[in-house]
Amino acid sequence: MGRSALVGRLKSAHDEVMRTNSKDQQEQGATTSELLELDAAQILELLQTHSFGRMVFGHESWPVIVPVNYAFADPTIVIRTGPGTKLASAPSHAAAFEIDDADPKGCWGWSVLVQGRAFEITYARDNNSRRLRELVAQPAAPGVRDHWLVISALKISGRSFGEPPEFPSRSTPGGPSRLLPRSRQSSLAGLGR
Repeated sequence: MGRSALVGRLKSAHDEVMRTNSKDQQEQGATTSELLELDAAQILELLQTHSFGRMVFGHESWPVIVPVNYAFADPTIVIRTGPGTKLASAPSHAAAFEIDDADPKGCWGWSVLVQGRAFEITYARDNNSRRLRELVAQPAAPGVRDHWLVISALKISGRSFGEPPEFPSRSTPGGPSRLLPRSRQSSLAGLGR
């Protein structure tokens, strides 16, 4: 089969999938919706009611995304881990954390993104680090997880489309994302020391 025939078959298959997805959405009463930014109350509720997400950080000049269990204490993501890539590369560097959910057929979806700096707080003696280590951040992965990492949020944002089931209602007027005040950003510099 020549290249142009293969491209034609792939385009036909893609078009058929798009027609099927569109038909499924119409049958379920879904309408095309716009991408909406989540408000602060929705974002906080989602972060507080979930316990599984993805941590993003740089390792050996490449971005790495790893699944993690977490606890949330506004504005901090708390993760327990063992020796390895996260512990070797994330502390004292920029990191991101994301939670999300989506309909397999594409009718709805949402995501929350936390961006900030990662710190190891395993041996930190400040009161905030002690308090964060008391949170329940139970790892699902087997093995010893006796180190604590946090991502101290400098920016939190979220967005959604469609009508996710059991989704927090929009309750807070104002901007959808939060940039923490400079006083909060500068106070993070001492965390984990």
